[in-house]
Amino acid sequence: MPRFAHISDCHLGAWRDKTLRQLNLNAFMKAMDTCAEKNVDFILICGDLFDKNIPDLDIVEQAARKMREIRSKGIEIYVIYGSHDYSPAATSIIDVLHSSGLFTKIMDADSDYAGDKISLNFIHDKKTGAKIAGISGRRASLERYYYEILDRERLEKEQGFKIFAFHIGVNELMGGSMQTDECIPMSFFPRGFNYYAGGHIHSRIEKNENGYGLFVYPGTTFGWNYNDLENTANGEQRGFLIVDFEDKIKNIEFVGTMSNDVKLFDINADGKTADHVKELLESVADGNNFQNSIALVKLKGAMSVGKQSEINTQPIREKMYSKGAVNVFINRNALSSKELDEIKLNADDRSVVEARVFKEQIGMCASYSTSALKGDEGVETAKDALNAMKEGKMENETKADYIDRIISKVSEILKVKI
Repeated sequence: MPRFAHISDCHLGAWRDKTLRQLNLNAFMKAMDTCAEKNVDFILICGDLFDKNIPDLDIVEQAARKMREIRSKGIEIYVIYGSHDYSPAATSIIDVLHSSGLFTKIMDADSDYAGDKISLNFIHDKKTGAKIAGISGRRASLERYYYEILDRERLEKEQGFKIFAFHIGVNELMGGSMQTDECIPMSFFPRGFNYYAGGHIHSRIEKNENGYGLFVYPGTTFGWNYNDLENTANGEQRGFLIVDFEDKIKNIEFVGTMSNDVKLFDINADGKTADHVKELLESVADGNNFQNSIALVKLKGAMSVGKQSEINTQPIREKMYSKGAVNVFINRNALSSKELDEIKLNADDRSVVEARVFKEQIGMCASYSTSALKGDEGVETAKDALNAMKEGKMENETKADYIDRIISKVSEILKVKI
């Protein structure tokens, strides 16, 4: 029986942290190896294979080597752009790898525009006879226009087992909290396809719609930010799908790609002293096994007494690492103190507020050896970094180039590698 793999949102190269970047790549490698082990006939990657159009070339080299190994086993790979690995102003790594013959890019609206309608061509998979068409993702869902003027009737008339690849949210498939202006209605899709292979949504969704077919999002293979890791800790599965078919879908198997546990610990600091919060952190570190785990600690609430700078998290991190953690996040974004709030309320001058807050927070940099992140010099360094981050985009500068420029400038100011 023919079978294919449906993979999406690998976001290779997404993490600045080297450990997480490697774990993310490992998840992709595991997916590729599993495809070979389970003898899939082809692999369909529905966008955001990479996290940006020109990612870290070391990541590209490792991923390309693995995909070439898979191709050598007679497994075809078909790819569409996602909102991250597409750029309207520059050549994407997807284009480079397609031109090299590593995989086949599904040609969409950009290549087949004619008059007031967009006419898509099918790719015919030679081994299985499956017919694949689709529309790539763009930033800010700019592909919506292509769906609006899509020649759906022509696609609907095609006979055979048909797959439509896409990288956008669909209103009817999203829960209330997931619906955004970037979603499109299902009526924008051609009817009568056997399988609608989605990307962009990092949660697994399967829904059979009358008159259409089976709409499926496999979710991400690992995740690209803290929220993804937190959702994983809360039970969201990470992996991809293997689909068996003949003239219809026969079976769908989910295959996990995470090799590490993700553990989340919520600490409510509301009304507690800084010393009490430290004790709670220590109890988390002492009372849990972190072997082969990514540890997420979320501090939230307003402390009644003490300052954030009095909570030195470095010993906590070290203890978790000594107990086998592969990575530790201690998230203070939702933590505040009444004393700090009073500083914000009592100062009118924005620069005074910034200086006081920076001085309040500078104790958190105690583990750094550079003097630029300590004391009064640290306050000035923080001001310079903040001003650098406020800089706007230059004329004709792409978003990716703008981000890289700001990161480079802040890295130089802080005298640390970001």
